[in-house]
Amino acid sequence: MDMRVAGALFGFAVGTTGYIIFKFWLIPIREYRRLKTLIKADVNYYTNSISENMWNTQKKKRLQNMRKNILDLSDCYDHEIPVWYKIVLNRRRESPHEAAKQLIDLVNIQDGSHAHKRLEKAKTALLIK
Repeated sequence: MDMRVAGALFGFAVGTTGYIIFKFWLIPIREYRRLKTLIKADVNYYTNSISENMWNTQKKKRLQNMRKNILDLSDCYDHEIPVWYKIVLNRRRESPHEAAKQLIDLVNIQDGSHAHKRLEKAKTALLIK
């Protein structure tokens, strides 16, 4: 086999492998982490701002964004991230589904202590400090 053909095949194999790793591993993991960071900021915001007037207009809008992000995070966990990364998350005991259960209905809660408990459970489920 000619060295040029061997070099071309090797280059093609390396390029294909790099594309697969980047497209199907790195991009989904980066998206998962980005969504988790957004949710972390929202959860910390709500944890620090629980009061009598819990859900004013600005907070409701931000809460809707958090709900969208938590659903996107669950979807990313189910359909995009690789299996080996799910195993890593399970070993860490990180559960986006448990966090979603706690955060989805947060807007319907009127009691500040109950909302605080849900936020703390969500922080535990996502390993947010």
